[in-house]
Amino acid sequence: MKFKIGFKDRKYVIRPNIILASLVTALIAVFLIDFPFHYLISSPQEEISYYLMKFAVYFLYSVIFFKFYKITKRSLIIASLIVSLVWGAYYNVLPSILGYSPYGIALTGISVLGRGVFVSGLLFGLIHMLAYYVGVRAAQKVVRV
Repeated sequence: MKFKIGFKDRKYVIRPNIILASLVTALIAVFLIDFPFHYLISSPQEEISYYLMKFAVYFLYSVIFFKFYKITKRSLIIASLIVSLVWGAYYNVLPSILGYSPYGIALTGISVLGRGVFVSGLLFGLIHMLAYYVGVRAAQKVVRV
């Protein structure tokens, strides 16, 4: 039995259009949607490392999403929910449980329009879902995926 894994096996090759679509998704989601929302409705402001880390997470997640899943409205909503939950877990839940400090300010130190942790977390989750959803839709308009 032979196992061929590598560039000859098309299943594992990531085409340039997937990389480009993932870059477009991450750029739009993080810097054109998420950053303005944070700037307008949250205090204190996040550090640049927060946005760079989120860009990396959204980019890598997008590569996987574009490579292995058919993009439908339902799959995109689910993908947006998952990326929002992954980011929330990395940035807020796990630091509370494991006691590490994420890049930036954790949710316990930031507020959306003066609301508490639960409401701020819910609003940020919805904003992050919306940002990813719009980023993917915009990438589909620019790049054939």
